Amino acid sequence: APASAYSDTQTVRVARLDSLFQPYASAFSNIVLKIDAQGFERQILDGAAAALPRITGIVLEVSFAELYVGELLFPEMYARLEQAGFRLCYLAPGLQDPRNGQLLQADAAFFRIGRASPPP
Repeated sequence: APASAYSDTQTVRVARLDSLFQPYASAFSNIVLKIDAQGFERQILDGAAAALPRITGIVLEVSFAELYVGELLFPEMYARLEQAGFRLCYLAPGLQDPRNGQLLQADAAFFRIGRASPPP
């Protein structure tokens, strides 16, 4: 995105999903996690190790080229989520390089196929 530029810096509190998950998720059996974290997906997944077995689906942007320092690129994200028991079910083109049409990001949905989340 040629017009993109840093405009400000924000300080945010960061907590592991595992430390927040149970009170919100205890009443539900099919949980979909939406991640929109501008390159921070690796850290979110790292902080969700205990929660992931309870999650049925994950919806997030995947990158095919590094747009954020240290982000997981699509092959690594695909392998990581597949190893955790998720299957790619949806992929929609997103951001493309206007100079050459290269796909830079896409919206993706990964779900566990054939079973709901285990009970709490």
